[in-house]
Amino acid sequence: MAPVDGSNPFLDPAFMDHIVRVVAAGMAAGASNTTLRSGGVVTIVQWVKGMRDMGCMTYRGEEDAEVVGHWLRKMERVINQMHVPEELRVDCLTQLLIESAHSWWETIRERRSWEVLRWRDFREEFEERYYSWEHRREKEQEFLDLRQGDLTILEYERRFQYLAAFASTYLPTERHRVERFCDGPG
Repeated sequence: MAPVDGSNPFLDPAFMDHIVRVVAAGMAAGASNTTLRSGGVVTIVQWVKGMRDMGCMTYRGEEDAEVVGHWLRKMERVINQMHVPEELRVDCLTQLLIESAHSWWETIRERRSWEVLRWRDFREEFEERYYSWEHRREKEQEFLDLRQGDLTILEYERRFQYLAAFASTYLPTERHRVERFCDGPG
C-alpha cells in the first residue's frame, strides 16, 4: 500500500489510513482473548477443548471437599501441562464452572472488576469459598496425625500429598517435606 512514486509513505494519507486500520484490527484481535501458539491462533474455546480432552470436567459448586480438591488439582496440573498462558488461565478455567459455581464466579468478577484476575487470585477466591476454614483446619490436623499404619506405601504417599496441600506452614522447604514424609511410616 506504499505510494508508487517512491515518496515518503508516511506522508500519504491513504497509506496512513491503511496502517491505522491494520493496527486497530490487530488490537481488536488481541482483545478477543486469543494468543499465538505454534504459528496459529488458539482461542479460549480451543484451550478449553484441549483441557476437556485431557480429562477436565465441569464444576457445579459441590461442597464436598474431596471433589473440590480433586477438581482444583486437576485444573492446575492440566493448565501447567498445556502451558496455558497466564493471562488466559482464569478465562479458561471459569468456562468449566456451571450452575452455582458459575454464579459465584460472576459475583467475584463484579466485586473485583477493577482488577486483572490471575490464577493465584482465582485459586484464593475458590479455596476461600469451597474450602471452609474448619475444613482446612481439619485437614491440617489430619496431616499432622498422618501415619502409614495399615496403608501401603503408595496409599500413604497419595494421602500425604493430598493432605500436604493443607499444611504448607509445616513444609516450607523440600527438606521439611521429605523429613515429614519419612516420619510418618513409623
